[in-house]
Amino acid sequence: MSDRRRFNFLTMFSQFPLKTQCYDVNKSLSLSLLQNFTSNDTSPSSSPSRQATASEIVPEGKEKKKVVDVAFNNLFGYIPSSLGIPSSLHVLKMNNNNFGGEIPSSFQNCSDLMDIDLGGNKLTGKLPSWIASELHHLQILKLSSNLLSGHIPTQLCNLQMLQIQDVGHNNFSGTIPTCLNNLTYLIMSGGKSWPLYDDYNEETTIISKGRELEYGMTNTILMQVTSIDLSSNNLDGDVPKEICSLIALGTLNLSRNQLTGKIPSPIGKLTQLETLDLSHNHLSGEILQSMSSLNFLSHLNLSYNNLRGRIPSGNQLQTLDDPSIYGDNPLLCGFPLNKKTAKIMKMMMKSLVVYQRRARIHRRILGRLQHIDPEQVMEVHVFSIF
Repeated sequence: MSDRRRFNFLTMFSQFPLKTQCYDVNKSLSLSLLQNFTSNDTSPSSSPSRQATASEIVPEGKEKKKVVDVAFNNLFGYIPSSLGIPSSLHVLKMNNNNFGGEIPSSFQNCSDLMDIDLGGNKLTGKLPSWIASELHHLQILKLSSNLLSGHIPTQLCNLQMLQIQDVGHNNFSGTIPTCLNNLTYLIMSGGKSWPLYDDYNEETTIISKGRELEYGMTNTILMQVTSIDLSSNNLDGDVPKEICSLIALGTLNLSRNQLTGKIPSPIGKLTQLETLDLSHNHLSGEILQSMSSLNFLSHLNLSYNNLRGRIPSGNQLQTLDDPSIYGDNPLLCGFPLNKKTAKIMKMMMKSLVVYQRRARIHRRILGRLQHIDPEQVMEVHVFSIF
């Protein structure tokens, strides 16, 4: 990457008196550069409501939060390691830009980080293990839609406060770590609440219930969101049974990988699960009856696997009556696939009735032809010609 591109990003930050403010740990800093910059112009937008700001707010009686937010711009180049981000930073959002290169190692100095979102860029390299060893307070980790590769490090299991992990749409390979049951927040049915901050409205977006949903701190909704998204990678091996210990998990998306084996038998323990997507893998075996105990499940996708047997019935599964949920599993049967089968049978019966009618007409014609003298038929035919 050229030095010019590095300079553009650094120049952008030099336009604001950040350095002294960033290191003033007695005040709360909130920096927002949302939708102000383009890849060719690093000057602030002319719109008064969209100008970049670096404001100091000290809400009385509330904990202070430091935020750097440059999401949804057209910023490009490497993320400089000499960015000057304070070690006391709480939220870092650089998502939905065009940053390339590796995740800067200097971020490990931000030991107070709770939310890091670098998704929607072109970052390469491996997922650094220091994210877990140094960022102990991390609650949201979003690295989706990049070009990251290598294995998912087992050190991520040490993030005891983690409630949202999204590394989907990358090039990760290998197996899913079996130590996921160390994610303490996700194995507690009532996890700790986030600290309250009046000066910044925390927001994040996750894929849940088959669509992109945005959650914010308004009405403390974000505190209740729990999600693991490893979709659209090259992960193989079994779905680890340890993942079923995460009883506070609301969304689990392992779709579009190369996973094999059976659906883990303790899957019914995920009683808070609202979204489960295991589609586009190579899973085999039967769908367990314990899945019918997932009373909050509102979005399920098991399509494009090698599952077999009868689909379990009862409770919440009865409300999920879309046949596409189980599509392209040729050896599956039962509701709601029998709805589709009934429709096909009805069409076949209709076609059969039409065929039988035509067959009767053909038989009548043949029967009449048997009583006609061929010579008379020839005479009639010759006469009609002349």
